[in-house]
Amino acid sequence: MRRCVEAGFAGVFSLIVPHPLLTELSRKVGEKPYLTARYAPEDLAHLFFLILKVGLVIPPFEEPVPSLSRDQQDDYLIAYARIADADFVVTGDKDLLVLRSLIDRPVILTPTAFVQELHLDSSGGILGRSAGSDESGDEGV
Repeated sequence: MRRCVEAGFAGVFSLIVPHPLLTELSRKVGEKPYLTARYAPEDLAHLFFLILKVGLVIPPFEEPVPSLSRDQQDDYLIAYARIADADFVVTGDKDLLVLRSLIDRPVILTPTAFVQELHLDSSGGILGRSAGSDESGDEGV
């Protein structure tokens, strides 16, 4: 996961962030004891700052979201990815991962599979290329 995040911050791919995801992350961090135990509030604030700095934040929209997943609260992620013409949705959420066989685009991958897909080396760069080189081909996430 760390290589995936570092590669995004290095510009190896374009990070697309739905505004509702930021809201959900803010809420979930406060609700999940294992997250509050692992991350100090200032660390999370810095992460949000970095996401806002390097990511393309897509504002909320009011249109109904088609129901696709077992957890309808996750459907907005696929809708935003399609609106942004993203190539990938990177997630560990099992309710989204089971959609892989049903949806051609965006491709739904785990962070580990995404790192492998982009051929990231241990520093987050593309193997054989420097991080952020034009040859990497921006990939929406």
